[in-house]
Amino acid sequence: MLRNENYDKQLFIGLIITVVLLASFSLLFFNETVRAEEAAELLKEENLVHGAELYSTNCVACHGVNGEGIVGPALNNKALLEAAGDNVLFATIQIGRPNTKMPAWGQAYGGALTDQEIYNLVSFIRAYEENAPEIEETQASESGSEEILTGEELAQRAFKKGGCAACHTIPGVEGAVGALGPNLSDIGKVVADRLESGEYTGSASTLGEYFYEALTDPNAFIAPVCPNGPCVEGLMQPMTGTLSEEEIKAVAEY
Repeated sequence: MLRNENYDKQLFIGLIITVVLLASFSLLFFNETVRAEEAAELLKEENLVHGAELYSTNCVACHGVNGEGIVGPALNNKALLEAAGDNVLFATIQIGRPNTKMPAWGQAYGGALTDQEIYNLVSFIRAYEENAPEIEETQASESGSEEILTGEELAQRAFKKGGCAACHTIPGVEGAVGALGPNLSDIGKVVADRLESGEYTGSASTLGEYFYEALTDPNAFIAPVCPNGPCVEGLMQPMTGTLSEEEIKAVAEY
């Protein structure tokens, strides 16, 4: 007759081993979760740092050092950031905004930034939201009581109105030390040489016509060199929607 075995001891040992294994797995899972969270936080910080560098290089001229807005709208704006999701910010940077001074920055649309770089920029801009103030957008008066200016005074006002100083270095124009578009310090000689050499492919035949065309149809001829590399189509938008005909002519003559 078989003897009855007592398995209580074995069952107890098995239970202890199971508990130890479960505790070990739980601790391992907790440690991995902590590491994953730390890695995600580190990646977020790296994205913000890279986004800040990209913003400083490409966006400050139009949107301001602190996102306060200069030529472009204020990005440090609570209402804007609450209304625009990350996908909207991404798309705006990637494809630009037609009929405005905001060009397409995505490489797929002729710009200089990769998708990851645009994501980094979005992360940086989104970081404004927590402490962003409410900014009330204002529009310049369109009344007929505007001061009548001519010549250089009109050109100076047009430079400011068109935001030219944000992108170009222009002698004699206050604050015109932009480094996105071509340096205009010696533009007369540059254009004269360009017209004579045959490098120019637009429709102008004189300096005045060239400058007028550059303001009204900037994509008719793309200058070969900008401060950050080759100039790209769409970087400058026509001034016809921003400046009056008189202002455009005054700037061309300046």
